[in-house]
Amino acid sequence: MSFAAICAAVTFALLSGFMWKTNRNLESELAVSREAVQAMSDDRDKILQSNATLTNKIENLVAELDSAKVKAGALFQENLLARKEISSLTGKMEEIQIQSRIRDSEIGELKRELVALKTNPHELLEQSNSRANMAEIDALQDEVLQLKADLLAYQNRLVGPVAENIITSHPMAKGTQMRGHILSVSPDNSVLAISLGSENGAHKSMRLRMESESGQLAQVEISKVEPQFSIGHILPGSAISFQPTKGQQISFTVQ
Repeated sequence: MSFAAICAAVTFALLSGFMWKTNRNLESELAVSREAVQAMSDDRDKILQSNATLTNKIENLVAELDSAKVKAGALFQENLLARKEISSLTGKMEEIQIQSRIRDSEIGELKRELVALKTNPHELLEQSNSRANMAEIDALQDEVLQLKADLLAYQNRLVGPVAENIITSHPMAKGTQMRGHILSVSPDNSVLAISLGSENGAHKSMRLRMESESGQLAQVEISKVEPQFSIGHILPGSAISFQPTKGQQISFTVQ
């Protein structure tokens, strides 16, 4: 063999060894790359699975939050109703306490009356009769005044007096002054018929100050009103020396 052939053989052998080593290295690197790719793929799958799990957890948390909001709204409404019921119960309790105090007071009064009845029954009976008599007297006085007013009203319907003032359907205002005269007087001078009726603005329970040129005469409270005249009684203590007479001219001022 020539030297050139030997060199070529050696070179081929070296190249073959180098190529074999290079292939082994490439195969090793390729295996490592494949393992890395597989590991990355596994990691990606794990990440996707973790993301899916987190997404499910978030959805569950959102659902729980919505449920909690609904429960909070229901609890708020229940709290409002409870407050209203508590307020109502508080008012009822206060009312019951007031009624209880009233009952206690009434029971105490009854006990005192029972004790008084046991100790001095005659005195208690006299007090009871006195109160009953006073109430009966007041009722009779009111009835007498009403009867007098009815009598004077009947008498003045027969006479048919004519009012001396402007006819109006509006009630007379406080301070209004009108001229009139006395139509009739009861025997005891306590009830009068005057020439001011509903046509002049007079109404029941109205109080009038009666005056003449010399000053105030008395105060009268109307108890019965007709279109053209009214019936009233003189207020106690308002007429010191006034002696009303039929036909007397009077100036009336609304009180």
